[in-house]
Amino acid sequence: PMYGAVGDGGNAGRHQEALGVYRRRSCRGNQFYSTKTLGAFGADLVALTGFFQTRWRVPVTSLTVEGRYWVLNMVASFLRALGRLRDAVEPMRAALEGAIHLGDWHNAALGGTNLSHLVLALGEVNQAIEVAENSVELATSERCGIDRRMIERRMIAFTTLAEALFQAGRLDEAERHFIQG
Repeated sequence: PMYGAVGDGGNAGRHQEALGVYRRRSCRGNQFYSTKTLGAFGADLVALTGFFQTRWRVPVTSLTVEGRYWVLNMVASFLRALGRLRDAVEPMRAALEGAIHLGDWHNAALGGTNLSHLVLALGEVNQAIEVAENSVELATSERCGIDRRMIERRMIAFTTLAEALFQAGRLDEAERHFIQG
């Protein structure tokens, strides 16, 4: 019933309210209950379809800017979890661009490492290196500050870059970045 209510809210043009219901009821805030506990990735993906003008590419404009990028990020995560890796690339890239646009450097650094892992899994090694390099740049930028979360993001960014370099056969560079990580 909750998923139906979210869909009905979207169909009625009340996207922001419907997204609030979804986040409160299905996700239970930042617990992401429906996916982490129940594994309901498919059901959640279907619930979010009503938030798009063009499926998985263009969110409805009646959502806030933050809401649009949040929906893109969630859809990318669900598609990835369901093994639909190629389908996940575009919304993940758009969510990364959104985090950068919003100045959300923590999520931008994390989004970059996630995108690098995704394109590496698809065999796009050079693209994975490029995205990982940008993630390292984001994670080490002065605007990120230095707190525990950012230190973790930096470690992940460096090791993600090292992994992509390793897959490209650039072993010395990979080792250097693993050590930095």
